[in-house]
Amino acid sequence: MVGSIGARGVVCDATSTEQVEALAAQFGEVDVLVNAAGGLPEPAPECLPILEAQLAQWHSSLAQNLLTAVLTTVAVQDKLTSISCVISVGSIGAERRGGSYGAAKAALAAWNTSLSAGLAPRGVTCNVISAGFVADTNFFRGQLGPV
Repeated sequence: MVGSIGARGVVCDATSTEQVEALAAQFGEVDVLVNAAGGLPEPAPECLPILEAQLAQWHSSLAQNLLTAVLTTVAVQDKLTSISCVISVGSIGAERRGGSYGAAKAALAAWNTSLSAGLAPRGVTCNVISAGFVADTNFFRGQLGPV
């Protein structure tokens, strides 16, 4: 369904190259791309040895919070116009006690800098929007003091 401003949401597993390619094929020109996929890492099965559990957690964080944006943006970059913008959702976790999640969000910001430099000559703007500390959430499980 297309909203009154012409926007529409699309469901896609953005860690799947096949689904991302199918998504990109649905669009003509793209005015605004919002990379909002992400989340906390999936817990590794308790039966895994500690190193394998860490690897699984980091793969999960990087896939959800970095690679989804990279794959989606690369898939539609040829459809971006001189008035397009790419907005990626970051997190305060990139700077404050974020573990693998924070590292992935920090990598998202670093990648955005490179993306911006590459697309700016075409007039495309690229930004990361990072929410700050929200007191009523349990994101840091009470371990983050006043900011």
